[in-house]
Amino acid sequence: ENMVGLFLNTIPSRIKFEKEMTFTSLLQTVQTSNNEVNDYNYVSLAKIQSLSKLKNNLFDHIIVFENYPIDEVKGQIADKDIGFSIKKINSFDPSNYDLSLVITQSKTIEIQFEYNSNIYSQSIINRVYSYFQQIMYQVLSDPEIKINNIEILTEEEKKKILYEFNNSKKEIDR
Repeated sequence: ENMVGLFLNTIPSRIKFEKEMTFTSLLQTVQTSNNEVNDYNYVSLAKIQSLSKLKNNLFDHIIVFENYPIDEVKGQIADKDIGFSIKKINSFDPSNYDLSLVITQSKTIEIQFEYNSNIYSQSIINRVYSYFQQIMYQVLSDPEIKINNIEILTEEEKKKILYEFNNSKKEIDR
C-alpha cells in the first residue's frame, strides 16, 4: 500500500503431471505450486540464474501472463473470443527469450507467439502455433479432459501420417 510502481519478476517453473490427470487438476496443481513459490518471488531472476549451473541458459522460452488490472471479464470466454497471432522478432526487435507466449485478457483473451527468426523458422512456429490452437480448443470444450487424451495433431495431420506417409502399397504397385 505504501509503494507505487510496476513490479515484474520472472520465476522459472517446472510443471510436473501425471498423464491420467485432468486438465483442470493440472491447472490447480500449477496454481498451488505458484502460490507456494510466491514466498520467494522477491528473489531476482539474475540471482536464480547465478545459483544455477546453467546460468543464463536456464531457459530460452517464456510464458507471460499480463495480469495487471484491466477491464473486468464478465461470463465465460468462448472459442471465438480467443485471438491468436504470431510476431517475428529479429535483430531489430530483440528479446531475452527465443520463444515467448504472451497472454493478455480483457473482454477477450489474446495469445501472441513471439519468436526469434534467427533460431526458429516460420514453418516450425506455424506448426507450434497450430498445435497450441488444437490443444486450446480441446481444453475449452472439455476442461476435464485427461492429459493423455489431448491430441496435438489435427484430423488432417493424422490422416496424412496414417494414410499418405504410411501408404507403402502405392510403392509396391508401381
